[in-house]
Amino acid sequence: MSTLPIRRQRARVGAWVVLLVVTLVVLLGARAVGLPSPEILAGMVGGIALALSGRGPRAVPAAGNVVAQAAIGVMLGSMVSSNELRALAHDWAAVLAVTVLTLAISFGSGFLLALHPAVDRVTGVLSMAAGGASGLVAVAQELGGDVRVVGMLQYARVLLITAATPMVAAYVFGAASSPPVPATQDPALGALVGLGCMVVGAPLARLARVPAGDLLGPMIVAAAVGIQGGLPTPSLPLLVSTAAYVVIGWTATLGFTRGAISMVARILPLAFGLVVVLVLASAASGLWLARLLGLPAMDGYLATTPGGMFAVLAVAAGAGSNITVITGVQAVRLFMMLALTPVLTGWLRRRARQP
Repeated sequence: MSTLPIRRQRARVGAWVVLLVVTLVVLLGARAVGLPSPEILAGMVGGIALALSGRGPRAVPAAGNVVAQAAIGVMLGSMVSSNELRALAHDWAAVLAVTVLTLAISFGSGFLLALHPAVDRVTGVLSMAAGGASGLVAVAQELGGDVRVVGMLQYARVLLITAATPMVAAYVFGAASSPPVPATQDPALGALVGLGCMVVGAPLARLARVPAGDLLGPMIVAAAVGIQGGLPTPSLPLLVSTAAYVVIGWTATLGFTRGAISMVARILPLAFGLVVVLVLASAASGLWLARLLGLPAMDGYLATTPGGMFAVLAVAAGAGSNITVITGVQAVRLFMMLALTPVLTGWLRRRARQP
């Protein structure tokens, strides 16, 4: 009897063990030095390392990707609550105008990125979409984009914004700094509600044939729970949320080759320039929003940063800013971005197939 199948099975298990170990080492190091989104970074570094060695897994199993998308959806959906919506109710027109402007600039940047010969329009739009980086990377392949490019460029945007936001707040607006305000709800009940949103949301979205439903279904259910207000805010156990982000990092990088890294390196200068333009345009729209709503200029800036939510909330908490309005504006843009991106990419794919 041949031992070849047994050897192959052992090799596959060994590859996953090595990937886990490398990812864990990078995760601990990234957390120690305070890098943003350390879980996604660890997954990406581990995935690239194993992919380039030629001995790593070729892809994340489909079931693992579905669970990771559902978890990311719950975490994004939990940003919305009735408090934020009530705070924005009287100024909905101004918030909507600024949000649409930010989306237009973001999608326009994606079309400009697609002028690079190595980037198609779907990949360009997904790479430059402002906000919800983990969600966009999670569904990039499903929407027809190059998940390797989307993952690298989305993380580069988050890294830039996370690094710049505290410095802009301190040196431009004179803000103090402080760690984020800890959650006060019962974590066990919140986790139970969050897991329930995962279990209910993904199957419902598949039945309704919602694009990117494994992410959007749980996100919509979690948001509905938050708006309704009768249950604890959905959350997830730390192990589940960490694993979800790591899996998204793996999804973006296990297909990497040396040629793919060279391609991303060629795209980065144009992408970096477009991200800077996006950040500046978003800041200008934030100052306009602050004038319309009668808020301090820094609150408008924080409300419209194209990503970097954790850095935004940390700065807002330390400076005594209007966290409810800031979170509300960010959440509105996030939901509109994740709702419209599948529609836009679907239209682009249909146009590409036309003769």
